[in-house]
Order: sequence, then C-alpha cells, then structure tokens
Amino acid sequence: MLTGTWIQAAGQVLEALGVPKEVAKDNIEIIIDGQRLAITGDILQGAGALIAAAGGTEVFYEEYTTNVPDFIP
Repeated sequence: MLTGTWIQAAGQVLEALGVPKEVAKDNIEIIIDGQRLAITGDILQGAGALIAAAGGTEVFYEEYTTNVPDFIP
C-alpha cells in the first residue's frame, strides 16, 4: 500500500508542475508540455491508487483468513 501512496504522490507533483504551464503561458509548446506533465501525473495517481487498493485487498484477505487482525493503533 505504501508503494501505491508514493506513486500517487509523485503523480500529484507532476500534475502540480504541469497545470501552471498549461494556464500561464501563451506558447503552444509550453502548453503541450504542461498537458503532458498533467496527464502523466493523472496516470501515476491512478496507477498508485490501483497498487494501494491491491495491497489493501491483500491485507484484508490475510486478516480474514487468519481471523487474527494485526491492529496497531
């Protein structure tokens, strides 16, 4: 799950770098570069969410089958 969260964070950083390039510039090349960064960030965020969900499912299944939840507050 932690890996997925890190990938999501990287995607957010890329998107944060790309969006201002899209909005603030008049040069079409800079706008397209900003769109690429933002889209790449979106893809990374989605992939990170999938990885985190898969990890959460794995943890749930492990706890469900062993009947001993490893809850640490």
